Amino acid sequence: MRKLGIATFLIGAGLAVGQTISGSITGVITDTSGVAVEAATVQATTNPPTGTHRAVSDKTGKYNLAGLPPGTYDLQVVAGSMQTFTKKAVEVK
Repeated sequence: MRKLGIATFLIGAGLAVGQTISGSITGVITDTSGVAVEAATVQATTNPPTGTHRAVSDKTGKYNLAGLPPGTYDLQVVAGSMQTFTKKAVEVK
């Protein structure tokens, strides 16, 4: 069973008059040998659980979870028969 790796990049929330505060989590999904994983499902669940957001990685392994309210999220990555990868306590500010 191949294992997944995840590089996570956080983009902080911003505030402008008349706009809602939100942020995003972006990154690249690779296997342990560094090969990009296409069509991996990335799920971000707030902690404590109040909502779930999903994205699917593109052919270069990139994903973007946009429009996230500030908070702490647990990420789970699932891709075919590969081992599920979890990253806890990812903060969006």
